[in-house]
Amino acid sequence: MSESLTSRWMDSVEPSINTVGLRQLAQNFEDNLDSTVPLPLLYPKTNGVVQAEWVFAGWDVSLEIVFPDMVAQYHATKRNIGVSRHIELLLTQNSPDWNRLNSLLKSLDSWFLLG
Repeated sequence: MSESLTSRWMDSVEPSINTVGLRQLAQNFEDNLDSTVPLPLLYPKTNGVVQAEWVFAGWDVSLEIVFPDMVAQYHATKRNIGVSRHIELLLTQNSPDWNRLNSLLKSLDSWFLLG
């Protein structure tokens, strides 16, 4: 995680990234994501949003997480046919939505096969 994203990091207008919140988010992923699921790459975006990304066999998956509430928009797209799935999750520490996220990520191929 970069500690160098200071004030005006994006086009000289964005406020600094909440590094405490970013560290907490990274810790939440480590504590709550199933050990069989790889940790995502985390990217800061504008307006206090962090994007988490995974690439699975045939799927592109992202979460857009809004600080400080930790409300996340889950997006999964099957690349070769364009099937998409969108769900809102709350990813605070110990939220039951972590279990839901784990299930979603582990079942992408079975979800596609089952419809």
